[in-house]
Amino acid sequence: MATRAGSGSGMLVSLVVFVVATVALLVVSIVLYADATSATQARQTAEAELANVITSEERSRDVVRAMLAEAAGRQSLFAEMSARNEAIATFVAGNPNATLDDMRRDLGIDGDVTVRSTLNDVRGNARRLGQELESARSDAASANAEVSTLEGRIASMRQDQEKSLAASQATIAEYAASVDSLKQRTDDAVAEIADTRQRIEARYSQRVRDLERQIDQLNEDNAVLRTRVGELDKKVNEVRPKPQSPAELVDGEIIDVVGGDRQVFLNLGRADRIVPGITFEVYSDARGISPDPQTGRYPRGKASIQVIKVGDVTSTARIVRDSASPVIPGDVVANAVFDPDTEFKFLIFGKFDVDGDGRATTAEAEFLSQQVRDWGGIVVSGDELTGDLDFLVLGVQPPQPGPLPPNATAQQIEARLEAQDAFDRYDRLFRRATEAQIPVLNANRFEVLTGTVQR
Repeated sequence: MATRAGSGSGMLVSLVVFVVATVALLVVSIVLYADATSATQARQTAEAELANVITSEERSRDVVRAMLAEAAGRQSLFAEMSARNEAIATFVAGNPNATLDDMRRDLGIDGDVTVRSTLNDVRGNARRLGQELESARSDAASANAEVSTLEGRIASMRQDQEKSLAASQATIAEYAASVDSLKQRTDDAVAEIADTRQRIEARYSQRVRDLERQIDQLNEDNAVLRTRVGELDKKVNEVRPKPQSPAELVDGEIIDVVGGDRQVFLNLGRADRIVPGITFEVYSDARGISPDPQTGRYPRGKASIQVIKVGDVTSTARIVRDSASPVIPGDVVANAVFDPDTEFKFLIFGKFDVDGDGRATTAEAEFLSQQVRDWGGIVVSGDELTGDLDFLVLGVQPPQPGPLPPNATAQQIEARLEAQDAFDRYDRLFRRATEAQIPVLNANRFEVLTGTVQR
């Protein structure tokens, strides 16, 4: 019985020990599992943090291994890289805290350009500048040599100049002596001239007084003659039929019209010195011949006619130009050249553009002169106004000539003088005719007042 009891106790103890051991083992397992889990999490966290600094692929690069080997036993890889970065920043920018952008800005490098390529460019420019410096030194040496040569020549020229100056001074001294002698002779001549002048003035002073008395007498006689001439001009103007206004140029009137044949009949005939070919301007009445007060231009009449057949007391004419106003019996006709009782005198001066081609010629002036003669007028030759002149007909006004160029030739000077003479004669005639109250007709007025139609 005692043996069973001891055997049962041993089993119980063993069971208790087993249970305790199992519990202890379970506790140890739990503790170890918790530690393993924490270690795994810590390892994963450490690996993640390490990956933020450097990845496993980057650690396998040769440059990283070289830095690890160089930093082994001294400092960490980060410390090694930081030291290298500070050394580079200090070397490049002189500031260990300078960033890459700071270094690029300090070096003046933009974009993807490297320091090496920039330095290569600088070295190339330095070599080129060195070559240019050597070339400039060589040119300077040549210039110095040339300066030395020129200085020698200048010294030689100064010697020659001093010699020439000495010779000139000697010549000037001779000239001065000659000038003094000439001055003395000149003073003597001036004194002689003054004495001669006094004798001449004394000799002719009486002659001048005599001539002045004669001039005074001539002026008095001239004043008397002017007065007499003025009185005679008034008398001549009173008896000479000279139209004072275009309204007095009415020469006749229309007595009948043949509309279908464009023919009219005038109360002027052979007895009135009408000739075939003469033209007239047709107006409703004499007031239509008056000039426009604003422009001074004479208006065209309602029609222009040309005589084609002359009878004893009447004439037949054809209408060569008409307007919207019809020609009717009772209309008046006018031609500044023609007058039944008087032969008007005309001075035709200048060049005319009768055919309207823009070119004024002397031949067209002659055409007008012949036309005046054919129509019973008298053409005065020359370019001077006569006392019995009735009309002055002026052509195209010559232009005012411009100034001559500094290097003008003889032909240019002669042409300019001719142009100025033509301009002055035209202007002088116009002013004198205006002062003498002689009617002045230009080409337009002549055409209007004679019924002329351009050829």
